[in-house]
Amino acid sequence: MKSVERHNNMLEASREFEIGYETVRSWMRAYYQENRLKPREAYRQEPYKLNWEELERFVKENPDWYQVEYAIHFGVSRGQICKVLKRLGITHKKKSNVSRTR
Repeated sequence: MKSVERHNNMLEASREFEIGYETVRSWMRAYYQENRLKPREAYRQEPYKLNWEELERFVKENPDWYQVEYAIHFGVSRGQICKVLKRLGITHKKKSNVSRTR
């Protein structure tokens, strides 16, 4: 902010700090319009439609199902199932270590 005020030019400030002009422009807009110097807080919404404990129990009871099948069963998207399983630390099925004969 001080550099822009000192140079009275956003382009000169972007060159001084070797950052993009649009970056300086968005920072200045945030400062003057929203009176904000810090970045916005990241918005993270928990999946609301899905009971995590019920999903975890169901996955343990039916480990051979695909994520799409879990999604259909619970009435949510496969992406939501994927995110919840990742947060629960449940990984996908691994291939067995059986060696193949040629």
